[in-house]
Amino acid sequence: MTHQGRPLICVGLPVYNGEKYVAHAIDSVLQQTYANFHLVISDNCSTDDTERICREYADRDPRVTYHRNARNVGAIRNFGQVAEWATSEYFAWIAHDDIWAPRFLEACAEALDRDPDVVSTFPAVQVIDQEGRFVEDFTIAHRFNSPHLRLRVHDVVSLRHHAYAAYGLFRMSVLRVIPVLQPYVDSDRVFILRLALRGRILELPERLFHSRVHGERYSSLSTTPRLQVSWFDTSKSVGLFFPFWRLWREYFRAVALAPVSLREKISCHLQVAWCPVRARWYRRRLRFDVTRAAREVWHGGVAAQKPLPIREKE
Repeated sequence: MTHQGRPLICVGLPVYNGEKYVAHAIDSVLQQTYANFHLVISDNCSTDDTERICREYADRDPRVTYHRNARNVGAIRNFGQVAEWATSEYFAWIAHDDIWAPRFLEACAEALDRDPDVVSTFPAVQVIDQEGRFVEDFTIAHRFNSPHLRLRVHDVVSLRHHAYAAYGLFRMSVLRVIPVLQPYVDSDRVFILRLALRGRILELPERLFHSRVHGERYSSLSTTPRLQVSWFDTSKSVGLFFPFWRLWREYFRAVALAPVSLREKISCHLQVAWCPVRARWYRRRLRFDVTRAAREVWHGGVAAQKPLPIREKE
């Protein structure tokens, strides 16, 4: 489906209790210079004013569809289902508390139209605070756009990037054949790895993505490793867990399932295998998993912690 020769884009907005910011996110989508899009809001059974706000937008703008889950399905599932509903050529998520500059979709779509080897693209990031004021320009040197697969894999698994590439514009032909976000810590990094295994990921120089930092984000609320894990999977509120060993294992699994040659798989597996050796930050995380679990066992077992409120963004 096209309009004036331009591909249809589906924008998915998963939300739970987002009354403070969701109107700003919706307005930023509706003000895009790229006209041929459809915004799908998936409300994860909000208990605040989110439903009223979103329904008002859907009632007055035919480009907006509002869906309310019959029960809270969890943040990860809510993210996944909006992508499953998409029938467009391109797809993008927007978090309920982020903002897009007006050229976000246009710039990303132009990049995908121009180069079929690019599987996804995302703009450079500007960080804003809860009032929408400038905090910083986020910058990290990476090779996600390299034509060499091993370099893309190396940087996805080794760099301490903030997974902003998960909030870009994707080809639906790729999203339909790879798992998206899964219920374990840092699954967005594995999702980006799966993209990189199928093509280049292009970061645009324009700072068109405004990521909001505030006290109700997952990263602010998850003050302990167990709370981090339970946000992704509430069944993990008790019992031993090793989230970063799990992440390392998922990296290997993503490479094993990738549609690349045996030689490339071996090369990519080596990049993953050497990740803890090259990346001191990741080596510390693996060691911390073991020492934390040992302390819990030594002190007489693992106590359950109350799961975090299920926000729709890290």
